[in-house]
Amino acid sequence: MTGFPSRNAFTSASLGLGISAALFAFPNVAIAETHEETVGPLTIYLVRHGQTDWNLEGRLQGDTDNSLNETGLQQAEQVSVLLPNIELDQIYPSGLTRAIQTAEFFSDFASITPLPALNERSRGIYEGEVQSEVADEFLPRFLDPEDDMDGGESLISTFGRVSEATRQIVESHPGGNVMIVGHSGINPLVIAELIGIPPEEAIGRISQGNDEVFKLTVYPDGYVNMWKMITVDTLEDF
Repeated sequence: MTGFPSRNAFTSASLGLGISAALFAFPNVAIAETHEETVGPLTIYLVRHGQTDWNLEGRLQGDTDNSLNETGLQQAEQVSVLLPNIELDQIYPSGLTRAIQTAEFFSDFASITPLPALNERSRGIYEGEVQSEVADEFLPRFLDPEDDMDGGESLISTFGRVSEATRQIVESHPGGNVMIVGHSGINPLVIAELIGIPPEEAIGRISQGNDEVFKLTVYPDGYVNMWKMITVDTLEDF
């Protein structure tokens, strides 16, 4: 399976991109049964927000409400340019400024509904620390499902709210196209809920850079196709 349908295609001539795909059973969420003519696959464009100063500095950002920096604004604008023909029914950013700012570049496509349930997970005592300087201590605690990192949020708690938000989105859209604009610690959990893998596996295995785009097609018969946009800057991922 290669390439998006033509109306949503990334133009390879201008982007030099490739697409990778995977097919998964979808045991957790079912597309709501409604009028037959409206039931169909739901396409979710899963976007990570653009760069902030803390991203640039390698700091653990968590739920600190930082804005996009100049590079992040350019990244968000560029993604909107690279996706000029998509049809969206709704855009769901988290409630944090950097996600909302990224979503606003798509506001000509659909209305925006921020969902605080998609806010990034608090890193507790590590919030604001340079990750490379605390990695040996931080990473095992971050991947421990029950560790709230001393005043932050545990993975189990975060997954609970993200799972519920994901279910609500899917149940609200029996077909069509939506966009979720989230975070490095949240978007893998959206995928975990959709394909039925443990949250710690999703966090450990799924990586998404600033303003990278995943496309997930959720079928009524219980399968999910996953695609990743590859640009000239990320050809190594092809």
